[in-house]
Amino acid sequence: MRTLTGTLATLYRRTLPRVVHLLGPQAGAAYQRLAGRVRRAFASPGRGSQAGMVLATAGQSPEEIADAVHLEIMPRLGARPTHVFAAPWVERGGADAVLLYHLRVLAAEPENRLVLLTTESAKGAWLDQVPQSVALIELGQQLDGVPSIDQAEVFAGLVDRLRPRVLHIVNSGLAWRALRLHGQRMPAETRVVASLFCDDLNEFDVPVGYAADHFPASAQYVHQVLTDSKTFADELARRTGFDRRRILPLYTPTLLPPRVPHFAKGRPRILGPPVFAGRNDLASWPP
Repeated sequence: MRTLTGTLATLYRRTLPRVVHLLGPQAGAAYQRLAGRVRRAFASPGRGSQAGMVLATAGQSPEEIADAVHLEIMPRLGARPTHVFAAPWVERGGADAVLLYHLRVLAAEPENRLVLLTTESAKGAWLDQVPQSVALIELGQQLDGVPSIDQAEVFAGLVDRLRPRVLHIVNSGLAWRALRLHGQRMPAETRVVASLFCDDLNEFDVPVGYAADHFPASAQYVHQVLTDSKTFADELARRTGFDRRRILPLYTPTLLPPRVPHFAKGRPRILGPPVFAGRNDLASWPP
């Protein structure tokens, strides 16, 4: 039964792009619904969808789960995505603001087709700010209960099926695990871009975080790094040996009150808006 389910999923995965190309996205959506009904008819109890979402269970192989999520994404895009973003969630925070800026800029170009994979099960407070044209897949919720090592295989398999021009990782632990364990599966046409921000320090003043704990083991698969200051870009290149020319400081605007009182020489004056703002952290200060 499991082999039959996997065979059906593979068949639908290979056929769906042709349906969308020939008959349009609406036919593709109908085809997806048919595929879901057939998969559920042959699946064991407990498999299936909830509120339009494919929910993985421990009985499915990573390849079957990747097939099912791929089938969920393709009708919403109509063609292969140009960019896939991986982030844990879209919460109130600096990295999340950077992610939203990227999505808005890219979504404004009609030739781009964007997918956002949120890889943790928690809901984000800024999820409603993701542009409507972005295919939002709450992958963390779909994989809730699946073993961590299998989740990494699902993620790698999904990227292999989607084959985007760019995979952009923004603080996603799952994406980093997948890159470390299955980096050789990344499609040749996919450029891996990582947003890395300054380190945190543990109680022994040792750097911790994605740049310290994940990037060194996966750097061979990363084409470019975006960060929030020249200071940290220099430090990351020095510490890891990653080509400094492939680390791009990208200063991010922020919203602050338009008028900030400042007292100098006994007279109040108003400072203008900042040229840029990243994080209020030493590594994010301008050089």
